[in-house]
Amino acid sequence: MYAFARGSENTYVAAALRYALEAAYAVDAEACVKAFASVCDITILGDNDFYSQRGQLEKLSLPLTEASLLTLPRFASALSTMSQVHKTGLGSSAAMITSLVGCVLTHAGAADLSTSEGTTLVHNTAQLAHCVAQGKVGSGFDVSAAVYGSHTYRRFSPSVLDGYVRSAEGGVESASVVRKPWDGEVKSLALPRGCDLLLADIDCGSSTPKLVGEVLAWRKANPGAAAELWMALSQDNGAVESAFERLAEFAQTDPGAYDAVVHELATVVVSEWKPTNPIRRTFVELAESFQRVRGHLRRLSLQANVAVEPPAQTRLLDACMAVPGIVIAGVPGGARHCSRRPGSLMDY
Repeated sequence: MYAFARGSENTYVAAALRYALEAAYAVDAEACVKAFASVCDITILGDNDFYSQRGQLEKLSLPLTEASLLTLPRFASALSTMSQVHKTGLGSSAAMITSLVGCVLTHAGAADLSTSEGTTLVHNTAQLAHCVAQGKVGSGFDVSAAVYGSHTYRRFSPSVLDGYVRSAEGGVESASVVRKPWDGEVKSLALPRGCDLLLADIDCGSSTPKLVGEVLAWRKANPGAAAELWMALSQDNGAVESAFERLAEFAQTDPGAYDAVVHELATVVVSEWKPTNPIRRTFVELAESFQRVRGHLRRLSLQANVAVEPPAQTRLLDACMAVPGIVIAGVPGGARHCSRRPGSLMDY
């Protein structure tokens, strides 16, 4: 039994608690009961980067700059209710569910996060809870990122959880599915040395479930066009991944030449970069591949009539690309009018 005070229920918190407790009980019923035999207080705090801090800065009469953000205390109040808060598009709901699931499972002794078995149990349980809370099997990437950090990702088959999401069934069956191996794939990926990922808060966010639902509805109604677009996206996303991996390899095998290229390109606009050697060529390929990804997303915006990269964001991103040292720029999270993310080279 799970009870919330009237008007206080949060579907994401409820799903996280439900499936985490059921999984913990299935792993070791006695330890689970003992761990939660007395009253437990759980405090959930949101990192500043998940929410727009414009209100806090204005309240403190501080300029809207990175330096001002760094003066704010950790877990600062968003000065808003959850339903009205402006998010930055970094997967706060998934991070909250994953953190809460991990908290419950470790407190009950059901998961050791230093082992692959423990992180897998947290991942699978959080995926189930997140899908049930959203009412559909989504990409799952936000939850995966909350568990594994920076990586490339191939989603598990939707059929793994589809039945549970439709019926929202719990109990023995749900506890069993999260303890089984799934067919997804996680591969570590890091930014090459000298690269930074920056987030620009534009004080606005989107509803990911609504956006995804609209895109999936278009995809279902236009299977041919969608298949073609998805294939193109997959190929160019793969090209971006490959470029990152090759740059990381250059940084290790020829650090002097790599650092020299980074130093040079950091002062030049990407449109003027010349592929005069393998390292430069890889940076150019990275930029061109991501530009093609953006083109596919704009095409999706037009065909599905969904603002994945709306015109206002296109203007912002293009302005970012006109700054020396910027390699790529895109829209994170649920897109629409979320924050923008430029990737830049540091002149160090």
